[in-house]
Amino acid sequence: PAPSLLAYAPLSEPLARGVVIVQFRTEHFRVIPVFGKAAAQVSPRVGHLHVTVDQGPATWAHTSEDPVIVVGLPAGPHKLRLELADPNHKILATEVVAVTVPDLRAPSSHQH
Repeated sequence: PAPSLLAYAPLSEPLARGVVIVQFRTEHFRVIPVFGKAAAQVSPRVGHLHVTVDQGPATWAHTSEDPVIVVGLPAGPHKLRLELADPNHKILATEVVAVTVPDLRAPSSHQH
C-alpha cells in the first residue's frame, strides 16, 4: 500500500498564545531520522517530513513522529506544507494546513 499523510488542524490552546502545533499521522510509513539509498529499502517504508511555511524560502526536515511546532510567525493567515519524503527526498504525499495566528497585542476582552 502507498504511504499516506494526514495532518490535523493546529491545537487551539497553544495557537491562542501564538504557537502553532500541528499533529499528523502516517500510514504505511514511519517518520524517523534516516537518509540515503539503504534506508529506502527498509520495510515498512521510512523517511521524514519536509516542512515549509508560506511557500518558503526555507524548508526543514522533521524527523520524528512528534507534532510539528512553529513559533514566531506574525499575526495573520499562514499555510504550512507538510510533505512526506522518502530517505532520498522523493515526495510521496503532501498536506497543507491553513492556520491563522492571532494578534497577541489585541485585547482579548473588552473593557466595561
